[in-house]
Amino acid sequence: MVTTTKTDLAQGAGSSSSRWPIRPVSALLFVILAIGSVAIAVSSRRVVDDQEQRLLEQRAAEVGALFSLSGARLQEALRAASTVVEVTKGDLESFAAAAQTGVDGRLFGAVALVESDGAGYRILRGVGSGLATGQSLSEPVVGTLRRAGATFVTTPVFSTDGQRHIGYALAVPNRTPPTFIYAESVLSTTTVGTNRQNSLFNDLDGAVYVGERADREQLVLATSGFRLGSGAVDRTFRLGADPWTVEVSPRRSLVGSLAVRQPWLYLIGGLIAAVLVAALVEVLLRRRRFALTLVDQRTAELRRSLAELDAAQHRLVEQERLAAIGQLASAVGHELRNPLGVLSNVFYLLGQRLGRDDPWLDRQLATGEREVGAATLIVSDLLEFSRPRQPVFDSVEVAGLVEEVLSVAPPPTGVEVARRLPAGLPPMRADRHQIRQVLLNLVGNAYDAMADGGLLIIEGDPAGDTVRLIVSDTGGGIPPEALPRLFEPFFTTKAKGIGLGLAVAQRIVDAHGGSLEASTTSTGAKFELALPAAVVPAGANR
Repeated sequence: MVTTTKTDLAQGAGSSSSRWPIRPVSALLFVILAIGSVAIAVSSRRVVDDQEQRLLEQRAAEVGALFSLSGARLQEALRAASTVVEVTKGDLESFAAAAQTGVDGRLFGAVALVESDGAGYRILRGVGSGLATGQSLSEPVVGTLRRAGATFVTTPVFSTDGQRHIGYALAVPNRTPPTFIYAESVLSTTTVGTNRQNSLFNDLDGAVYVGERADREQLVLATSGFRLGSGAVDRTFRLGADPWTVEVSPRRSLVGSLAVRQPWLYLIGGLIAAVLVAALVEVLLRRRRFALTLVDQRTAELRRSLAELDAAQHRLVEQERLAAIGQLASAVGHELRNPLGVLSNVFYLLGQRLGRDDPWLDRQLATGEREVGAATLIVSDLLEFSRPRQPVFDSVEVAGLVEEVLSVAPPPTGVEVARRLPAGLPPMRADRHQIRQVLLNLVGNAYDAMADGGLLIIEGDPAGDTVRLIVSDTGGGIPPEALPRLFEPFFTTKAKGIGLGLAVAQRIVDAHGGSLEASTTSTGAKFELALPAAVVPAGANR
């Protein structure tokens, strides 16, 4: 019985996937889970980006609201000066005192009371640096004063004497000629510092411009290191009556570091889960394959065991049957041998006493002797079958053995014999008497098959360590249904005989370690006998 180890089973279980590291089902499951993880990560990233955008827009609106609040303070300071001028009927000293408050509070660099003279605008009184009394104003301040009303307006950023300025103008109500409060600040730096007013820029980078678009020329201030025009969000707000623009970008994630890492965590976690699930499925599939292979192996072994058991049982029954038949044959053979010997002697003595002058009597005596001989042969087969003798091996020349067999059993009338024995045919290692009995049986069967005449061919052929003898005839062949049972004891297709000849021949050949096979040719039957060749000493003559 074949013993199957776990290593053999593992190799058998993995043979179907030897070309691929994992099975298609596991790979497909991994791909599906990995795609799902990527989709979740991408979706989560979009949500985070959307939240980031919303927060940034909200912060940009807050920055705009802060500047609008600063514009309210500017409006308040300018309106206070305007009220003083309106109440005091244009008293310049009172105006100067009120304007000084805005300068001292660093809301403005300089404040002036400006009056239109029809051809232009001139300063009636200036407070602070840069706006002197009697000084005429030029563009773009003049254009801004023309737009001034109850709500203050701002000038574009302009340069004077190498410095960048921005101005604010508010009309004084109920004054003829038109009178305006004009304030101006010097933009000495555009970098936002960290102070209470600029606290909104602590986690933002950005810039503020005068106007409705981000124009480098109209830059009012910017955070340190911010690249102008690179803001993620632009927001327009109003400072007084004019639009201003702020652009911002986050210095760090506004939604938090955990939210930023969340898509990556989803992706990594999903891929790890996909690997684990695919590995688990792969292990389960391999175990299932291993179990199925083990079941197949055990089932095959069980079937082989049952077949061997059935064959052994059949052999045992056959041996018991043959043993019983052998005992019976031995008893019958012993009981018949002596009477047959007596009958043979009687026929001989009758022939001697009566003489051979009467043809009819001679024919009857010959018939009796022939039948006694046939019965004696049957008794010999029975005794040989019941008590097989171990062979006594010797070197047997094939050609001499064939001639001896043909001399003992010469061909009947109408049968020709062809010998095809090569000169260099080696001798056989066999029991000469037993092998002669085998050949006599084969030749006798061939004679019986060719009752109307034919050709008997005896061929010899060296085949490696064996010698083959082939006995073939032209007697019509063996019936196909009889071929599988040809060597069974007591099976025969002849009208006479008990079917022990080929069974005894098969037993003798098996005892010699050879083989005996039968087949049907196009013209008759063929028996092929193969026996071991004898070892001939070097230099010996055959």
